[in-house]
Amino acid sequence: MLFFYFFPTYVKRPILTTVNWTTNILQMVYRNDGDYNAFPSGHVYQTSLICLFYNHLYPNYPWLWVGIVITVALSTLFTRQHNLADPLGGLAIAWFGYWFGTYLFL
Repeated sequence: MLFFYFFPTYVKRPILTTVNWTTNILQMVYRNDGDYNAFPSGHVYQTSLICLFYNHLYPNYPWLWVGIVITVALSTLFTRQHNLADPLGGLAIAWFGYWFGTYLFL
């Protein structure tokens, strides 16, 4: 959270012109989510960090954890919530947090 406080970044949202149920849902997301959440992607780093620790606890399901992270990262890109660098930054922060946490406590 300190990253967003000291380095606020913004995402310019596209104008949605079509009207259907998926566009209505995306408009609801845009209304309830500020345009100030770009780098790094909080959705991606939180999901990645959780999946990294779950992979440590349940190592028989790595495909599941990777699939969850990929789904969240792609959804942030396809809904135009983030640019490509944002999920990559989220992955980097999650990896560092996982490394730091396992170094200190495991």
